[in-house]
Amino acid sequence: MRSKLIKYAPLLRQVGSFGLIGTLGFLIDASLLLGLTGLGANAYAARACSFLCAASAAWYLNRRFTFRHGASDAVGVEWLRYLAVNLVGAILNLGTYAVLLSLVPTRGPLLSILGVAAGSIAGMCSNFTLARVIVFKMAAARPEAS
Repeated sequence: MRSKLIKYAPLLRQVGSFGLIGTLGFLIDASLLLGLTGLGANAYAARACSFLCAASAAWYLNRRFTFRHGASDAVGVEWLRYLAVNLVGAILNLGTYAVLLSLVPTRGPLLSILGVAAGSIAGMCSNFTLARVIVFKMAAARPEAS
């Protein structure tokens, strides 16, 4: 058991770091959205701006801390790949939410929260995997199969 834990320690560290940075990204996103709409900005324009800022901050921090050994010298291309990966995660997030709502006949705040949670988990799993394999090219660093 201990050898398996040691074997997967780098992956667990990456997942933890990715999750913490994702939480910070959420706080940036929500804060900017509230601030911009509070100043009178259109809700959709404010959301586009807040998402772009949050995703850019998360990309930089993941590049610097979570996937530092897989960071590319082609910074602009890497950033665009990261944004594309996040769009895939957003589609999975919203799709999971929509499927859950369509399968459960009753509505209410609890179902909405469960839908958001399920969607967030689906999106985060997708974003982590795609960032690791496509954006930061970490496939070679994966733990070997036993």
